[in-house]
Amino acid sequence: EKMIPTGHPYILNYLRYKNELTGLGDAVRIAMENRGGTIYDAEYLSVLQKINDEVFLIPGVDRTFMKSLWTPNTRWVGVTEEGLEGGPVIPDAYDGSPESLRRLEANIARSGEVGQLVALDAKSSVIYVPLLAKDPQGQALDYAKLSESLEKIRNKYQSDRVQIHITGFAKIVGDLIEGLKEVLLFFAAS
Repeated sequence: EKMIPTGHPYILNYLRYKNELTGLGDAVRIAMENRGGTIYDAEYLSVLQKINDEVFLIPGVDRTFMKSLWTPNTRWVGVTEEGLEGGPVIPDAYDGSPESLRRLEANIARSGEVGQLVALDAKSSVIYVPLLAKDPQGQALDYAKLSESLEKIRNKYQSDRVQIHITGFAKIVGDLIEGLKEVLLFFAAS
Protein backbone atom coordinates (compact mmCIF):
# COMPACT_ATOMS: atom_id res chain seq x y z
CA GLU A 1 0.00 0.00 0.00
CA LYS A 2 2.99 2.32 0.41
CA MET A 3 3.60 2.11 -3.34
CA ILE A 4 0.13 3.06 -4.60
CA PRO A 5 -1.32 6.58 -4.98
CA THR A 6 -3.57 6.57 -1.91
CA GLY A 7 -4.98 9.99 -2.78
CA HIS A 8 -6.48 8.82 -6.09
CA PRO A 9 -10.31 8.51 -6.00
CA TYR A 10 -10.27 4.93 -7.28
CA ILE A 11 -7.76 3.86 -4.65
CA LEU A 12 -9.69 5.69 -1.91
CA ASN A 13 -12.84 3.84 -2.97
CA TYR A 14 -11.00 0.51 -2.94
CA LEU A 15 -9.53 1.16 0.52
CA ARG A 16 -12.99 2.10 1.85
CA TYR A 17 -14.46 -1.28 0.75
CA LYS A 18 -11.31 -3.40 1.10
CA ASN A 19 -12.68 -5.67 3.87
CA GLU A 20 -15.75 -6.51 1.77
CA LEU A 21 -13.64 -7.52 -1.21
CA THR A 22 -11.80 -10.45 0.38
CA GLY A 23 -11.35 -13.36 -1.98
CA LEU A 24 -10.97 -11.02 -4.97
CA GLY A 25 -7.38 -9.90 -4.45
CA ASP A 26 -4.19 -11.86 -4.03
CA ALA A 27 -4.41 -15.41 -5.36
CA VAL A 28 -2.25 -18.24 -6.62
CA ARG A 29 -3.18 -20.61 -9.41
CA ILE A 30 -1.74 -24.11 -9.53
CA ALA A 31 -2.06 -25.62 -13.00
CA MET A 32 -1.58 -29.35 -13.30
CA GLU A 33 -0.90 -30.82 -16.72
CA ASN A 34 -1.33 -34.50 -17.56
CA ARG A 35 1.45 -35.09 -20.06
CA GLY A 36 0.22 -38.62 -20.82
CA GLY A 37 -3.40 -37.85 -21.67
CA THR A 38 -6.36 -35.95 -20.31
CA ILE A 39 -7.60 -35.14 -16.83
CA TYR A 40 -10.02 -38.08 -17.08
CA ASP A 41 -7.37 -40.38 -15.68
CA ALA A 42 -7.70 -41.95 -12.21
CA GLU A 43 -3.98 -41.50 -11.41
CA TYR A 44 -4.03 -37.81 -12.40
CA LEU A 45 -7.18 -37.16 -10.38
CA SER A 46 -5.65 -38.88 -7.36
CA VAL A 47 -2.62 -36.56 -7.50
CA LEU A 48 -4.94 -33.56 -8.00
CA GLN A 49 -6.91 -34.54 -4.91
CA LYS A 50 -3.76 -34.90 -2.78
CA ILE A 51 -2.42 -31.52 -3.90
CA ASN A 52 -5.83 -29.91 -3.30
CA ASP A 53 -5.96 -31.31 0.23
CA GLU A 54 -2.41 -30.19 1.09
CA VAL A 55 -2.85 -26.68 -0.35
CA PHE A 56 -6.12 -26.34 1.59
CA LEU A 57 -4.16 -26.67 4.85
CA ILE A 58 -1.47 -24.08 4.09
CA PRO A 59 -1.74 -21.11 6.51
CA GLY A 60 -2.96 -17.99 4.74
CA VAL A 61 -5.16 -19.79 2.20
CA ASP A 62 -8.71 -18.42 2.07
CA ARG A 63 -10.32 -21.86 2.23
CA THR A 64 -13.85 -20.52 1.74
CA PHE A 65 -13.10 -19.35 -1.79
CA MET A 66 -10.55 -21.99 -2.87
CA LYS A 67 -11.75 -23.78 -5.98
CA SER A 68 -10.75 -26.92 -7.85
CA LEU A 69 -12.44 -30.04 -9.18
CA TRP A 70 -12.19 -31.51 -5.68
CA THR A 71 -13.70 -28.64 -3.69
CA PRO A 72 -17.40 -28.94 -2.81
CA ASN A 73 -18.15 -25.47 -4.22
CA THR A 74 -17.45 -26.72 -7.77
CA ARG A 75 -20.86 -27.93 -8.88
CA TRP A 76 -22.88 -28.74 -11.98
CA VAL A 77 -26.53 -27.97 -12.69
CA GLY A 78 -28.77 -29.50 -15.32
CA VAL A 79 -32.38 -29.06 -16.37
CA THR A 80 -34.43 -32.25 -16.69
CA GLU A 81 -38.11 -32.98 -17.22
CA GLU A 82 -38.40 -33.21 -13.44
CA GLY A 83 -36.78 -29.81 -12.80
CA LEU A 84 -33.26 -28.81 -11.85
CA GLU A 85 -30.68 -31.40 -10.92
CA GLY A 86 -27.18 -30.78 -9.69
CA GLY A 87 -24.35 -31.88 -7.50
CA PRO A 88 -20.61 -31.74 -7.00
CA VAL A 89 -18.51 -32.11 -10.15
CA ILE A 90 -16.67 -35.09 -8.65
CA PRO A 91 -19.46 -37.68 -8.26
CA ASP A 92 -20.26 -38.75 -4.70
CA ALA A 93 -19.50 -42.37 -5.63
CA TYR A 94 -16.28 -41.53 -7.48
CA ASP A 95 -13.87 -44.46 -7.28
CA GLY A 96 -11.61 -44.03 -10.33
CA SER A 97 -13.49 -46.62 -12.38
CA PRO A 98 -14.18 -46.01 -16.08
CA GLU A 99 -17.87 -45.42 -15.27
CA SER A 100 -17.13 -42.78 -12.63
CA LEU A 101 -14.67 -41.10 -15.02
CA ARG A 102 -17.45 -40.92 -17.66
CA ARG A 103 -19.78 -39.35 -15.07
CA LEU A 104 -17.04 -36.88 -14.13
CA GLU A 105 -16.59 -35.89 -17.78
CA ALA A 106 -20.34 -35.30 -18.14
CA ASN A 107 -20.45 -33.30 -14.89
CA ILE A 108 -17.56 -31.08 -16.00
CA ALA A 109 -19.29 -30.43 -19.34
CA ARG A 110 -22.48 -29.37 -17.47
CA SER A 111 -20.60 -27.30 -14.87
CA GLY A 112 -19.38 -24.52 -17.13
CA GLU A 113 -15.83 -24.99 -15.80
CA VAL A 114 -14.30 -25.83 -19.19
CA GLY A 115 -12.12 -22.82 -19.92
CA GLN A 116 -12.12 -21.87 -16.23
CA LEU A 117 -10.81 -24.75 -14.08
CA VAL A 118 -10.39 -27.22 -16.93
CA ALA A 119 -8.40 -26.53 -20.11
CA LEU A 120 -10.25 -26.57 -23.43
CA ASP A 121 -8.27 -29.66 -24.51
CA ALA A 122 -8.89 -31.33 -21.10
CA LYS A 123 -5.17 -31.96 -20.59
CA SER A 124 -4.86 -29.77 -17.51
CA SER A 125 -6.82 -28.29 -14.65
CA VAL A 126 -6.33 -25.47 -12.16
CA ILE A 127 -6.56 -25.11 -8.42
CA TYR A 128 -7.54 -21.51 -7.64
CA VAL A 129 -6.07 -20.50 -4.27
CA PRO A 130 -7.15 -17.10 -2.93
CA LEU A 131 -5.01 -15.77 -0.09
CA LEU A 132 -5.81 -13.91 3.09
CA ALA A 133 -3.95 -10.69 3.85
CA LYS A 134 -3.19 -12.00 7.36
CA ASP A 135 -2.54 -15.51 8.65
CA PRO A 136 -4.70 -17.03 11.43
CA GLN A 137 -2.42 -15.45 14.10
CA GLY A 138 -3.11 -11.96 12.68
CA GLN A 139 0.35 -11.57 11.15
CA ALA A 140 0.84 -10.37 7.56
CA LEU A 141 1.01 -13.27 5.13
CA ASP A 142 4.58 -14.56 4.84
CA TYR A 143 5.13 -14.92 1.08
CA ALA A 144 8.46 -16.73 1.59
CA LYS A 145 6.83 -19.45 3.73
CA LEU A 146 3.89 -19.73 1.34
CA SER A 147 6.21 -20.10 -1.64
CA GLU A 148 8.29 -22.67 0.24
CA SER A 149 5.16 -24.70 1.07
CA LEU A 150 4.04 -24.61 -2.57
CA GLU A 151 7.49 -25.72 -3.76
CA LYS A 152 7.47 -28.66 -1.33
CA ILE A 153 4.13 -29.75 -2.78
CA ARG A 154 5.42 -29.34 -6.34
CA ASN A 155 8.56 -31.37 -5.59
CA LYS A 156 6.50 -34.08 -3.91
CA TYR A 157 3.98 -34.60 -6.73
CA GLN A 158 5.58 -33.47 -10.00
CA SER A 159 6.61 -36.37 -12.21
CA ASP A 160 7.15 -37.27 -15.86
CA ARG A 161 3.37 -37.62 -16.21
CA VAL A 162 2.21 -34.65 -14.12
CA GLN A 163 3.70 -31.19 -14.68
CA ILE A 164 2.85 -28.51 -12.10
CA HIS A 165 2.90 -24.76 -12.84
CA ILE A 166 2.32 -22.15 -10.09
CA THR A 167 1.49 -18.53 -10.90
CA GLY A 168 0.43 -15.47 -8.95
CA PHE A 169 1.83 -12.42 -7.22
CA ALA A 170 2.49 -14.27 -3.95
CA LYS A 171 4.53 -16.93 -5.74
CA ILE A 172 6.58 -14.32 -7.61
CA VAL A 173 7.35 -12.46 -4.37
CA GLY A 174 8.29 -15.74 -2.66
CA ASP A 175 10.63 -16.63 -5.53
CA LEU A 176 12.21 -13.16 -5.39
CA ILE A 177 12.81 -13.52 -1.65
CA GLU A 178 14.43 -16.93 -2.20
CA GLY A 179 16.60 -15.49 -4.99
CA LEU A 180 17.62 -12.58 -2.79
CA LYS A 181 18.76 -15.01 -0.07
CA GLU A 182 20.93 -16.83 -2.61
CA VAL A 183 22.45 -13.58 -3.88
CA LEU A 184 23.24 -12.48 -0.31
CA LEU A 185 24.88 -15.88 0.38
CA PHE A 186 26.94 -15.46 -2.80
CA PHE A 187 28.10 -12.00 -1.70
CA ALA A 188 28.88 -13.29 1.79
CA ALA A 189 30.93 -16.13 0.30
CA SER A 190 32.72 -13.71 -2.05
